[in-house]
Amino acid sequence: SSDSDSGSDNRAQSEWVGVYELSSWRFELYSDGTAYVEVDDLSYDTTWEDGGNWAVVGAMRGEVFLIAKNGDLSIRGTNGHTTNLFRLNKTKYD
Repeated sequence: SSDSDSGSDNRAQSEWVGVYELSSWRFELYSDGTAYVEVDDLSYDTTWEDGGNWAVVGAMRGEVFLIAKNGDLSIRGTNGHTTNLFRLNKTKYD
């Protein structure tokens, strides 16, 4: 099999697609690059991209959420500082 960019992109994207949640936090990552986020009473539509070690999910005010392959959630502020939050449970879409 060839390791073309498009092929590796598709594999990487499908690896991230799914629902990540813990209590009142929920992240839904779709294969088309869109995402739906619920945090406490706040919910919004956003986008996500494959950041290699993380799925990079759009947050509010220029921040981004980072979801690691093991479900660890972090938030990166506009100043580049990253804060680890907690681990989410992942549910794969069928």
